[in-house]
Amino acid sequence: MLSALSNEVYAQGVGPVDKCSDLKFNFPFPSTGVCLSGFAGTTGEKKYPDDFVDVNGNQVASFAEIYTCPVRQKRVILSNGLPDHDVSNSRSSSNVEPCTMNWAVEIPLNPVLSSRKLEVPPRGAIAFAVNGVPAFGPMESDSVNAVEPPENVSKGAEFWYGHVGGNSGWHVHAPGMSIKNSTELTETDHIGWSLDGFPIMGPVDDPDALLDECNGRSVNGNYQYHVRTHAQVDNNKDYCVDEASGSPVNQWNYILGCYSGSLSFTEVTDSSDYILDDDCVLEGTDTSAPTSSPVDSGNRPNIIIMQPDDLEFFDEWAAPPNPPDTAKRPSLPSFGLPNLEGLRISGVQMMQAYVASPKCGTSRFSTLTGKYPSRSAYNRQNAQSNYDANDTYKDIADVSIPTTKLYDVNGETYDCSVENMAATFQSNGYRTAHMGKWHLYPFKISTDEYFYEDAVNVVKSCGFDHVGALYVENLSDCLANAGTCNTFSDGTFSHNMEVLVKEAIEVINETSDKPFFMYFNPTVPHRTVALDDFTCLDTPGGTLDEEPKIDGMTFNSTTYTVITCADYRQSIKDRAGTDEDDWGSLWLDDSVGALLKALETAGKLDNTIFLFQTDHGMAAKSTLYEGGIRIPQFISYPAQIAAGLQFNAPVTNLDIAATMYDFAGITPDYVIDGKSWKTAIIDANEAVYWKNDRCIFFEMDKDRAVRCGCNKYLSITDKSISSTFKKGDGTSYASEGDNVFDLCGGTRDYVTGDSDSPEEDTVNLWNSSPDLRIHLMNVVRVLLLLRQYQKLLLPHRLYAKTRVLTSISKPKVMAQTCIKIALLNKKNDDRITKLCNKKDELRNACQLTCQVCGTKSPTVSPAPSVYTCQDSPTDKFYFKTNNTGKEVLKNCAWLRDNASDAKRERACKSTASAPVAGNPPASDVCAETCGSCPEVCADSSTFQFTLESNGSLQGCSWMTKNADPQTNQDRQDKYCVKQDVYENCPVTCGNPNCDIEWSNAPSVTPCNENGGDSAHVGGDRLRTCNNIGNDADIANFCAVTVDSSGGVPPAIEVCPITCNSCGLDVSSAPTEACNDSTTFEFIQESDGVTLLKCSWLTQNSNPDTNQSRQDKYCVKQDVYENCPVTCGNPNCDIEWSNAPSVTPCNENGSDTAHIGNDVTRSCNNIGNQSDADKATICAVTVDSSGSVAPAKEVCPVTCGECTP
Repeated sequence: MLSALSNEVYAQGVGPVDKCSDLKFNFPFPSTGVCLSGFAGTTGEKKYPDDFVDVNGNQVASFAEIYTCPVRQKRVILSNGLPDHDVSNSRSSSNVEPCTMNWAVEIPLNPVLSSRKLEVPPRGAIAFAVNGVPAFGPMESDSVNAVEPPENVSKGAEFWYGHVGGNSGWHVHAPGMSIKNSTELTETDHIGWSLDGFPIMGPVDDPDALLDECNGRSVNGNYQYHVRTHAQVDNNKDYCVDEASGSPVNQWNYILGCYSGSLSFTEVTDSSDYILDDDCVLEGTDTSAPTSSPVDSGNRPNIIIMQPDDLEFFDEWAAPPNPPDTAKRPSLPSFGLPNLEGLRISGVQMMQAYVASPKCGTSRFSTLTGKYPSRSAYNRQNAQSNYDANDTYKDIADVSIPTTKLYDVNGETYDCSVENMAATFQSNGYRTAHMGKWHLYPFKISTDEYFYEDAVNVVKSCGFDHVGALYVENLSDCLANAGTCNTFSDGTFSHNMEVLVKEAIEVINETSDKPFFMYFNPTVPHRTVALDDFTCLDTPGGTLDEEPKIDGMTFNSTTYTVITCADYRQSIKDRAGTDEDDWGSLWLDDSVGALLKALETAGKLDNTIFLFQTDHGMAAKSTLYEGGIRIPQFISYPAQIAAGLQFNAPVTNLDIAATMYDFAGITPDYVIDGKSWKTAIIDANEAVYWKNDRCIFFEMDKDRAVRCGCNKYLSITDKSISSTFKKGDGTSYASEGDNVFDLCGGTRDYVTGDSDSPEEDTVNLWNSSPDLRIHLMNVVRVLLLLRQYQKLLLPHRLYAKTRVLTSISKPKVMAQTCIKIALLNKKNDDRITKLCNKKDELRNACQLTCQVCGTKSPTVSPAPSVYTCQDSPTDKFYFKTNNTGKEVLKNCAWLRDNASDAKRERACKSTASAPVAGNPPASDVCAETCGSCPEVCADSSTFQFTLESNGSLQGCSWMTKNADPQTNQDRQDKYCVKQDVYENCPVTCGNPNCDIEWSNAPSVTPCNENGGDSAHVGGDRLRTCNNIGNDADIANFCAVTVDSSGGVPPAIEVCPITCNSCGLDVSSAPTEACNDSTTFEFIQESDGVTLLKCSWLTQNSNPDTNQSRQDKYCVKQDVYENCPVTCGNPNCDIEWSNAPSVTPCNENGSDTAHIGNDVTRSCNNIGNQSDADKATICAVTVDSSGSVAPAKEVCPVTCGECTP
């Protein structure tokens, strides 16, 4: 269904397209349908519908339906493109008859403003009117104004309601958008939709004052476009606002001046093949889903992403195992890092965090974009040129710092202006700021032509409102070679944490209704830290006039003392003692404390996400070994994340963008590779998937690695450039071309701490685990197919280049489907499950690449398919009847290789045969593709049931594996009567053809019940089966297994159908033990505070005291039911209401009770108080009035004491 967008001249053969910018996209035309007769070569009015006839004189009606599809958040326009009113045909020279067009258009249901404007095509489709007629750009084929052309140009397009084009399709250019009475339009009239999804309304009185450059404005928080009348557009101006500057704005803006939203989720396809989703509802009906406005600022969190340079992974932070042949990992400085440690324990610590690529620049690219570095603009631009179908790895992208800079390639990708967190947050109402090291600068600039402000502006162009203390690259080379380096430092400045923090605090302290996003990148502790050679006045932007005053660094707010920069820096040295290596980490720790203090002072700490991580590991920096890609990562967010959490599953820096967007309620305008862990950190079930079933990938040079659960595959492709090979060669590291490791050391948990490396050559599983090896290799190869051979024609629109993968039978289909799954995953689309369950091969190929599908354990080879049939190579199946009444027949090759996923799914679900031709449905003809082959009857290899003797879990084979045949028969007799066992173990249970239902099996007693039969449901209560089935408490009734009523069996036996207990051996159910609760607590009345347990009622040495206690408290229902033995109900068979010691709960409304402070009130009076006052009154437990008892005793009904 993805539309084939193109920057080329649109397909109808018009003249050259005048360009304003490269940000221009044309959508394709669909197929034509029925053509009208009598328009070509004529002029004058054409009446609708009388003159709208085909060559046979049959009237052809206009058709347009608009659907709301909430699951995929789409609005769908289906139309034949004909106007629904009279038209004026003034183009007598035209020999083209208008035809119906099979338009099917998907636009976003809830569009989002984009960070960049897009040019509307001069003559392509840009919008659709409410009557389904497309609106085109404002230029005629000879590059003149289409709405108000000169006199010597055909007048065919000047009318409000359109004309036929060279492609036979009717369309409009003018502001009325096919609304005949357009001169009467007002600004509140809805006349259509732009292809970016925003509505188009009638004209406003003063567009230059009210509208932006695209003809849009926000009304009540919702963005919308407004058309301009003839009089509001100067048709004598040039088409482009400023072609030289590459502006996307046109001045013939009758409908749109440009797009303000994204086209990433817009699809224009052919309705003859289009199938609506099941949830789509015709707009205007009661069940159509409302649209919502874009996310407003509300209470969205502030966000700080802090990523220091080359910080060690300290032992106390659960670092990965020691690299081979090395000493123990470093520990925290002797003085400690109190601020970082406080941050670590104040939220969640990611115990297995990774970077996608282990160098400064490559890591920062993935953090900021949420994309693999192989998907950078440079790599996408160059991936295709080296393609070789016979060499799987020839054109693998070289992931390095030079290839992962942040810049745009027009028509390919927009890493700088769109596809990163700063640009996304900025376009969604956030203030954005970058502090410190960039390392993503796209160009090398010599020191002779470098200016600080130029660098600042480049960084700002990537979505940042504020850029402070900018260090474009690393500093070390410049310090050693002052004036000759090419990393933008002349040697007059160095690391300066004081200025970096000062700039950040200024952003924090800004007064604004907008939240902020800050990317905070300290340059420390990278290599040497210059505390002596420079002062905090020396900055990349010049010399400061005065030293920064920062609470927690150069200022003490407690004593209100200013500390000089020199004295502060000396304090760092004093704390480090003799270990200069600790200078940088202590300086860094102080900056964390200063930022936290500033947030607290500003009242923003609770609503700020503070994420701290390093840029890569230091133990094996630049390599794909664990010591290079594992990092510490801590996240504090007091408003939503509890302190002291630990998440013991793999995460990657790619997940940061996805998670931050999730917390902020933002849908990004591009495809990201990460996954949000927002709910996983608090959802144990979701955490299991992250730990066992998710795969994450790693890239460096041309090497690739993947971790799936406990298993890791490392592929070293080109040893001549491999940083991983250079590190591992000559050491105990495994450094061959292909390597497989068990990171859990034979356990189920990742090995960390001071232990041997799991990546040594001696534990390489490459040769000993062939199944695992093949599985992981396939996962990585699909990654290569997805990442290396895709071309972004628009953000979000991916296609895979066909290539040969020997391990996958249909690589093109697999790759395209994996991409589809990735896009659906991005949008949380429930169609993922249907796609993933189609075939084992698809499931295995895409399972972990797309982080959606998969087997439960990546270490277990998937079970062989039980399907034995295949697609027909020649027969055709019935697909649909189109809107002209023609039956559409397709073959299996089309269904398998060319059909969209939605079409394939719908075709396979259909059971209809062709009404005329008689062709059968797809499920009959293409059984393999549709997964409709007959199943072989076999026992399940995964099903397990519980043994009644010891509670252990066993599979079907347990019933046949004993050496004694009689034992096996006994086992089958005992368990095959259970429905779940019988249905999952059919062969073992005597149903080898899977054709005998459980209810008809010879060994199973028929499961019947009589709706009028009475059953015991607990507490001497009896209910009929019909009554139980209609009661909300059915689960509790059916859970009763003990007959305490004196002869009537429990519901689970009497009502097996109602209780779903057919086949269960309920006769052997254990007897319920009757014991006092060990956890229940109740309040002591004498002080109203102390919590007591059941044992208190019997623990006094004086029996009379114990009896007194029981007499006092056992009359309370909660005490009686939770302390049954102590309260004289040793068999738990006497309900509280029937207990001898319980007096019926009554009160007299006129009785007077003590309510505190010597005040008395009647029960009736107390009952008429507000809930809050009544609760306060009934909480009084002490009689201080001298004689009147408190309310909870006198008025037990009013105070709710009867049934606490």
